[in-house]
Amino acid sequence: MGDKIKEMSKKWWFWVIIAVVVLGIIGFIIRDPEPETNPQNNVETKQNNNEGIKYTLVGGETGEYGKKVVLNADTDLPATKYLYKIPTGTYTVTTTYEKLSEFWVVKDEVVRTGTPEYPEELNYAGGPYDLTAGDDDFGGRASKELIIKISEDESILINGSETLIFTLQE
Repeated sequence: MGDKIKEMSKKWWFWVIIAVVVLGIIGFIIRDPEPETNPQNNVETKQNNNEGIKYTLVGGETGEYGKKVVLNADTDLPATKYLYKIPTGTYTVTTTYEKLSEFWVVKDEVVRTGTPEYPEELNYAGGPYDLTAGDDDFGGRASKELIIKISEDESILINGSETLIFTLQE
């Protein structure tokens, strides 16, 4: 038996098999754990803890609180926006995005402009609000957190696909 192993160890393919097995074991040991998923596809979550109810919104996805709105659909320049409807209240808003994250508060209505190029637009109630989780405040433009008030007839518009966390103040 020992002679057979000694003879096989002189073959190049034996060492290739050993290398593949060792690399497979190392890869299995150091691989990242599977990310947890929630029933909303990691788009939005609602958490209730001692800090208050948190709504985590990801721009560009609908999820439980989002709605896709297409402005100027019958023109050459349609614009797709995602509006997020969270309950009325005062919120502390933060982001996980290390760069500049921007959002607005908009009324829950589409306004007719009367112009043929852009016949529809959103009715902006507040913003732009600029946030960052990073160290750069973009010349004093961005904050680590903001406090805003959302009325019953208002929604959130996120510019881009950043994640924003809205914590309802008690």
